[in-house]
Amino acid sequence: VVTLTRSISFFKYSSVASVKLHNLMFDKIVYAPIRFFNVNPPGRILNRFSKDVGALDELLPLSFLDTLETGLNVAAITMLIGFLNPWILLPTIVILVIFYYLRLVFLSTSRAVKRVEATTRSSIYTHLTASLQGLTTIRAFGAQKILQREFDHYQNINTSPYYIFVAANRTLGFWLDFHCVIYVALVTISILFIEKETFGGNVGLALTQSISLTAMFQWGVRQWSELENNMTSVERVLEYAVITPE
Repeated sequence: VVTLTRSISFFKYSSVASVKLHNLMFDKIVYAPIRFFNVNPPGRILNRFSKDVGALDELLPLSFLDTLETGLNVAAITMLIGFLNPWILLPTIVILVIFYYLRLVFLSTSRAVKRVEATTRSSIYTHLTASLQGLTTIRAFGAQKILQREFDHYQNINTSPYYIFVAANRTLGFWLDFHCVIYVALVTISILFIEKETFGGNVGLALTQSISLTAMFQWGVRQWSELENNMTSVERVLEYAVITPE
């Protein structure tokens, strides 16, 4: 009951926050000066209301909730295995520091790539909007192939940063797995060779919790990184929410 109430309350407040940001951006754009619409094409504005607001509605609450839950679970498991065998805290602290710096390196790349991907997506929306508005002229002059090649060009430009983003995610996953294997090996060594007088049940509990801790480490770092990447959508929405009205 407590978990259900917590989840419903969390997503309710997340929905309220998303609606407020959407309405704030909409009100600012309705009363924006003419120069704003001359500088920003319709596709760019449509991108903010579709992809970025969609990230606020769907992706951001999930990654935020997963980050909180995983962080609390990691803290609880760390205290448990530290109580069973204090020597395990040494590799645990080391792996946490390594994961933190891996996350910093990943975010420095992924945030920039995410912004580029969001910016290049606006060109696709702009091209589609212009093509629909001039559909009669395009058919009259038989320019369908030209417009198709232009669309493929914009799509390729947008796909390139997305591919880099996926590759960066896979690279982060590889290094997380690599260090998790080392962590489990260090925990096993500390239990077998350092702590001689340990009950078999405590050894099994410490090993199983350490293995589950590595999985939580990976998921927590991924969701934490995804949370910060999705915050770029909030940043882009707030850019339009501070437009000076005419």
